[in-house]
Amino acid sequence: MLLFFLFVGLGEVSLAQTYIQGVAVRPFSEIAHTNTHISTTNRMAYSAAKDLVNSFYTYTTRIKGLDKMAGEYFLVDDMVVQLVCRNRTNDYDFRPFTQTQIELREMFTNMIGETNTLEADYYDELKTVNGSEVLIKYYKSANFKSFFMQDLLSKYVVLGNIYCSMQDIAKAETFIDTLVGSIVFK
Repeated sequence: MLLFFLFVGLGEVSLAQTYIQGVAVRPFSEIAHTNTHISTTNRMAYSAAKDLVNSFYTYTTRIKGLDKMAGEYFLVDDMVVQLVCRNRTNDYDFRPFTQTQIELREMFTNMIGETNTLEADYYDELKTVNGSEVLIKYYKSANFKSFFMQDLLSKYVVLGNIYCSMQDIAKAETFIDTLVGSIVFK
């Protein structure tokens, strides 16, 4: 009888949903708040987030496995929002995004030995919002948009990604500004 309960209990543990994982990752709700865009009511289990994100990509698998995922995932207006939140530590030092912006622009637009067709498609913007430094970057034609956000008090950093269907690219570009404008660090 004891073996039966032990077996059933182990089965339940193996079926548990994962909502957050990663090295030194903290729940968004512990470090910041926003309006109703991001809450536990629209937080996604990893399996559901992986399936939905991969459904946005016809010819490739964007997320290969659950073990390759980090942070938290939220469903907002048919888009998947990934937030990876961390405390600032020596490993994650505060660094002004001006240099990061230059490095990323070079990395994502300069193709050695090729005509540069990516430069016109690449978008980035550096700004200060609600006492935080924000760097938004993406290819205009891609259904994957990214942002980095750090508070100017050097306490927290957030890496955010928005995944959407190809039809929702414009909606994702508008939403990324709305989202970063609504985040306030604690």
